[in-house]
Amino acid sequence: MRFSMILSYYKQSRILERSLHIWANQTFPKEDYEILVMDGGADPQAIEYASYYRRYYDLNLRYFTYNGQIAYRCPVHAWNVGIRQARGEIIGITMEDRLTTFDAVEALYEPHTRESNIFCTVLPWLINGLPPNGVLGTVKWRENPRLLWGVSRPTTIASQKKRENETVMFSLPRETMLELGGLDERWRDYGYWMLSLYQRMLTYGLCPHEVSWIVNAHHPHHRHGTMRAELYDGPARQEAWRKIRELNNHGVFANVGNPDWGAMDGDEEIEL
Repeated sequence: MRFSMILSYYKQSRILERSLHIWANQTFPKEDYEILVMDGGADPQAIEYASYYRRYYDLNLRYFTYNGQIAYRCPVHAWNVGIRQARGEIIGITMEDRLTTFDAVEALYEPHTRESNIFCTVLPWLINGLPPNGVLGTVKWRENPRLLWGVSRPTTIASQKKRENETVMFSLPRETMLELGGLDERWRDYGYWMLSLYQRMLTYGLCPHEVSWIVNAHHPHHRHGTMRAELYDGPARQEAWRKIRELNNHGVFANVGNPDWGAMDGDEEIEL
């Protein structure tokens, strides 16, 4: 297996369906990539969508559930399980609410065949408007996801200058991520783990390689009560970023002393 894309997921089945439509129609050879959905809620509707895409699109899709086994819904633990379970030489990590283009796997994979000390990143954009009256219904994005460029805009916290949010969609060799120890599960508040991981990859000696020709559009949705924005927006976010950069108190390698990080402890891979 050449590439594994790991999607964190929680209670947004309609958004997951839209995302799976894109991942099931990639230009990359079907037999060479897999999609791992890491479901923090064992959502029956989402499982039904996943079964459909696996069956009718011949997609290498694997589905993991937590079924209430973890007390927090931050995607860090879900991704760590996915990293350990992935079969691809290169892994990509993102959320189900990020829509991209049909050549995303190719774009996230190919640079690694030429350079060994990089991690590929895609700066996020925001799709305008919340459902059900948002702009997604005004373009035929299912036929041509590049139309997402026209209904979205760059974020203010992930500009070329700040580069804070690049780890919302990224790729790197799986062996490198294993050596880094995955994502640091001590950063459980949304946003902090992104900043921490980005700094750790730089300290490790990796160079960011921006993939600018595919879109990383954040699907609009209402917060589902699992994240507290005040913990990472504005001054609180900047203070966390300062601590991570200047103190680097979690070090380069995560989950030190925990050989079982990313293990299937209470988790389950279900048959689709």
